[in-house]
Amino acid sequence: MGKSFVCDISSLVRYQADQLDRFRKNLRQATAKEDVDAVHDLRVASRRLTDALDMMASWVGRKEAGRSERALKRIRKAFRDVRDLDVLRLSLAETSGREVLGDEAASQIESILACRRARAIVRSRDVSGRGKLTSEVDAIGRMNEAFLQAATRKPKKLEKQLRQMLRKRVSTLLRHDPRAASSDLHAARISVKRARYCAQLLDTCRCLRDGDVINKLVEMQNTLGHWNDHIMAMRMLSRLASRRQVLAEQTAFSSKVLQYAAYRGQSADLDRQKALDLWPGLETAVQTALSDRTDSAVSEEDTETPGEIRSAGDEDQHEQQA
Repeated sequence: MGKSFVCDISSLVRYQADQLDRFRKNLRQATAKEDVDAVHDLRVASRRLTDALDMMASWVGRKEAGRSERALKRIRKAFRDVRDLDVLRLSLAETSGREVLGDEAASQIESILACRRARAIVRSRDVSGRGKLTSEVDAIGRMNEAFLQAATRKPKKLEKQLRQMLRKRVSTLLRHDPRAASSDLHAARISVKRARYCAQLLDTCRCLRDGDVINKLVEMQNTLGHWNDHIMAMRMLSRLASRRQVLAEQTAFSSKVLQYAAYRGQSADLDRQKALDLWPGLETAVQTALSDRTDSAVSEEDTETPGEIRSAGDEDQHEQQA
């Protein structure tokens, strides 16, 4: 039998409250000014809150949790285009590959992207400022308090639920092995991200057997995130450079942009290879984190395990940026 843990539910509840505060704070900053970090941080907090709602749903009510998940999804999606533009603008400022594009072309692209971002943030403000959505997000605070009261009475039941939640996500992750001939690296990226956030819930309440698995998941998520940044850059820049008017009237500019897009494609291939090299270590880490654990320590009255609701985070299958 593996070592028995007792969930530190108070730490878990504080973690969820912190994520809610982080989401609110960054939402205000992201809509009030051009704050690149705030846009990124609110999207990360929204995903972590979605995982918390997955866990809390059967303790506090699936219907109410589902409404809050959908609100988080709407707001996160509203800032997706803004985040994609921010990532591309930041990458253009890097010295790597700058010589391929040239300063003049880079400046022209930056001007175009800045205009697009200004339009995108207006759309984001329109969605995120809707009272109904913010009200559904605020309800997470009340659910967190109700969850504390309910889960405190059955900590072993919660531990079992979290382990099964992680086991399910690890199973999905392993099915997206990038070494397979028909692998979808984007699906692998999403499954790594979701496994990481679930592992962090377990680690927060001190029920994770091997904390090194989080380091491996973070390393893989970063690698696949960089890969995705390059793919997004290729797509956005090639579309810009191949527009009929640009090709006809700014041929030299179009050529520079397409050369730079090709350079980003080469960089994406390097990140793909790095992900392939890292995968065996990640595979071992996630299997170790789930090994030598047993549900036999769960008492008779705790045998019924709350299941996950259908996650609004499943829309991350279509998300383009972490």
